[in-house]
Amino acid sequence: MARQTKPLSVKEIESAKPKEADYVLYDGDGLELLIKSSGSKIWQFRYIRPVTKKRAKKNIGPYPSVTFADARNYWAETFGLNFWLDGFYR
Repeated sequence: MARQTKPLSVKEIESAKPKEADYVLYDGDGLELLIKSSGSKIWQFRYIRPVTKKRAKKNIGPYPSVTFADARNYWAETFGLNFWLDGFYR
């Protein structure tokens, strides 16, 4: 059974501080925020390619240029229903 992920909040995103190594904050359904050791924050989406069955990721853009709401909307428009209809899945 898949692990349940608690959706991120704006407060969690803004308070995320860089560490020695890069780390990820998960929002669920493949949407995540990569916190780099340099301090930059990058929205990305992880998925499995339907043909090769290999994991892949797509960078959406840097935070705060791409806001939390923008990242979720981008995911919904780009990867949501169309992704499922095209045979892609988490």
